[in-house]
Amino acid sequence: MRSNPNQFTKLTPQEVTQYLNRLNLTHSQLPSCSIETLKLLHLNHLLYIPFDTTSLQLPKNWWKSNQNHDDKNENGKEDGKEKEKVWVNPMKKEFEGVFLDEVESFNRIIIEGRGGYCFNLNYLFARLLITLNYEVTLQGARVNMYRNSNPSTHGHLWSPITHLTLFVTIPSSPRKFLCDIGFGGGSSAFPIELIPDIPIKTLTKGEEFKLNFQLCPDLENENGNEGQKAWTVERFVNGYWSACYHVYLNPLTVSDLEVYNWYNSTCPAAHFKSFMVVSILKPNGSRRTLTATTNPEGTHDQIIKLYTKENVISEESDVSIIEPNFNTFYETLCKEFGWGIQLDRR
Repeated sequence: MRSNPNQFTKLTPQEVTQYLNRLNLTHSQLPSCSIETLKLLHLNHLLYIPFDTTSLQLPKNWWKSNQNHDDKNENGKEDGKEKEKVWVNPMKKEFEGVFLDEVESFNRIIIEGRGGYCFNLNYLFARLLITLNYEVTLQGARVNMYRNSNPSTHGHLWSPITHLTLFVTIPSSPRKFLCDIGFGGGSSAFPIELIPDIPIKTLTKGEEFKLNFQLCPDLENENGNEGQKAWTVERFVNGYWSACYHVYLNPLTVSDLEVYNWYNSTCPAAHFKSFMVVSILKPNGSRRTLTATTNPEGTHDQIIKLYTKENVISEESDVSIIEPNFNTFYETLCKEFGWGIQLDRR
């Protein structure tokens, strides 16, 4: 537990080992607190821990109470009843929720082998980095809802400050990097140095990332109340650069995160309350994604779709429709996204 509510708590040596195991890494692969080590940690985080909003739609421990109920009668029913449906209903209140309690977050993501979204993923990653002697600050960002469109024709549509990123400094070095392992819209596989207009390659075919130091496009102006330049993360795809999100310079406190996370995880109008998404980066740069939606009343069975995309604008491939029952859903999460109690990978 934190003695100071705005202070990071370092991980214990055992927790570091468990965390690295979750990332399919060992201490021997991290010889120093360096740029190369930071890149490896960042990449493996995206390869092994999914972006995962299931906690915002499903009850606590739903898989523990339903995963073993496979006994069916001759009509394909369980104990005379139809299989229990996976309801994705943002208007109901019996969802598990996302909390930033350090013990709960560590157990959920590292021990239980699940995922999370920006607030618990990036905050937990920050704790690992400070334990490894990196200097880290928490940075809030607005997300561009038109991020996959050409800004010259579509402009920008910005969310409130509902995204968390990290600024990470290498010890004994002036170099500072943007790290983000919790962006559901597909972020850079590698940290991006805080230098404007320097494109970097990523794993994903046809994509590059860069930073632009500017006012938030189509939102701020020199004469308005907001006029501080900050870092816009831009992605190159389909022949143009498109803003993904705009990261502000003033660091957030842990208490700030509690407020932002409360809105994102409880408000029915929040973005991820209306649909479920689980997504993970693959070694070839593609993304494997599961999505599910329903109407606000929750009266229709939702379609749970599993698919792969080569990049953010490519066609879906390897598409499957998943049965909306707990058993099949849990098996899919284990097989496709690495859910389940973590064993030593070495």
